Amino acid sequence: MDSSRHNRTLVALSLRRDDGVDFARWCAALIYALNVGTQEVGVRWRIKVGCTASLPAHEVTAATEDARSSGGSLSVVDLDTGDDAWASLSADVIDNDTLVLAVAPDALILASTVTRLLTAYERTPVAVAARTLPFDNKSTHEGLLEFADVPCVLAAAEELASTRVSAVIHPEAVVMCDVAREPGHRADSVPAAVPKTSLLERAVHLVDEVAADAIGSTISSSTQPLLSVVMRTQLHRPEALREALLCLAGQTDDRFELLLVGHDIELVDVENLVTEQPEWLRQRTRLMVASGGTRARPLNVGFGAALGSHVAVLDDDDVVASRWVERFLTAAEAAPGSLVRAVVGVQQVAMADWPGAVTGHATISEVTCPYPPIFDLADHLRVNMTPFMAIAFPRVALARLGGADETLEVCEDWDLILRGAALLGVVDIPHLTAIYRRWVSGGDSYSVHDEARWGRDMQAVRSKLDGMPLVLPPGSALALAAMSQSRFDSGELAEVYRSTSWRVTSPLRAIGDAVQRVRRR
Repeated sequence: MDSSRHNRTLVALSLRRDDGVDFARWCAALIYALNVGTQEVGVRWRIKVGCTASLPAHEVTAATEDARSSGGSLSVVDLDTGDDAWASLSADVIDNDTLVLAVAPDALILASTVTRLLTAYERTPVAVAARTLPFDNKSTHEGLLEFADVPCVLAAAEELASTRVSAVIHPEAVVMCDVAREPGHRADSVPAAVPKTSLLERAVHLVDEVAADAIGSTISSSTQPLLSVVMRTQLHRPEALREALLCLAGQTDDRFELLLVGHDIELVDVENLVTEQPEWLRQRTRLMVASGGTRARPLNVGFGAALGSHVAVLDDDDVVASRWVERFLTAAEAAPGSLVRAVVGVQQVAMADWPGAVTGHATISEVTCPYPPIFDLADHLRVNMTPFMAIAFPRVALARLGGADETLEVCEDWDLILRGAALLGVVDIPHLTAIYRRWVSGGDSYSVHDEARWGRDMQAVRSKLDGMPLVLPPGSALALAAMSQSRFDSGELAEVYRSTSWRVTSPLRAIGDAVQRVRRR
């Protein structure tokens, strides 16, 4: 931003009509974003929050002091609930030297949000907006005037009522609410109860051991994170990693730790991305290095350092909803000895150039839900139908299972899920909680490894399962019979059974069967 703009003041406005969102966390993230994000451009900042419902006095006092010590200011004003609340809030900031950042009361933004919006506005002084994560949520956010589909907008004060937005900045904001669409197979939010699935002594013992460990971890320390999130990265797509971190910053339940494992890379660039995050997330993040090996190596580094009662894996290019952690922990508390599985959507993504010579990405398809909402072990023997971020493991189970198989170049997730599910069973969460990104350009595990490697590793996974007894959940007999019938209906054997010769020779086969029974006696 040129020197003529340096005297400008950036006023962040937000209108809160209830206290449903954690005000302290929201305010701390906004203060940090404004403080760091304006340093490069030399713009002063202040925050003005209008409320139509009371806020906790101690949180307001703490946030006010935090803003002052960071070089800005914060004021909270009581407003009427009428339609002119937003006009009353913004009345004293209409000044040609003032830029207004309208922020939804349920949105978190990063320091890069502020810097990029200011830079974009300088290039084209027309209102610019930030995109919502984890995906475009079309719900209306009170107080954003015509900018109802985005969580934050930057404009000059005199342009605030304009509906023209010149650019949408990526990635910048996450709305702290549940995902907009849910699969229609179940309306309740209670996890399906799954009985112990093993009739074998060793499996029963493991179930009891895992459950006891999970419960013990839950109550042993109030400061211990309950969910350990393992994220492996080679920093191929830093902007996608920034989005994944942003989604974690927007979680409604902060009882988690992040184990960020760099695989064969220096951690300096990763550290810079972590620095952008709110302080509470930085404090919960541990950076580690994994050297050599396959894709399973960084997983085992993270698994070995995990402290939570349960462990989930989030790849650095996928995104999760704000209740991802909360959903996992709720189900895990109900069934601490089982794997927990949520519904995941799929969206196609391609590499794209963003403003400012940034290599980013663009979504090129709608979100679909191709994976079955209920886990079926028999069906999973054919192909993996559970993306990694859809599952949470009891931590002790990972150790007992020997972690991820480092001899596999692919399918390490499928292998671990199958072996865990076969012994411990799975509790299903009937909610869409994440988006698995399929890259149509820029490369992913499907394009990096050829079909021969996929075939060899899939066979290795099945061979491993062949060496252990499989205990299938209730309902599997009918499922297997249906699968067998399907093969029968379409196979050569069905043609034989339907043939005239088979029917004509039926009496001869009956006599032969009788003779064989006599001989066996």
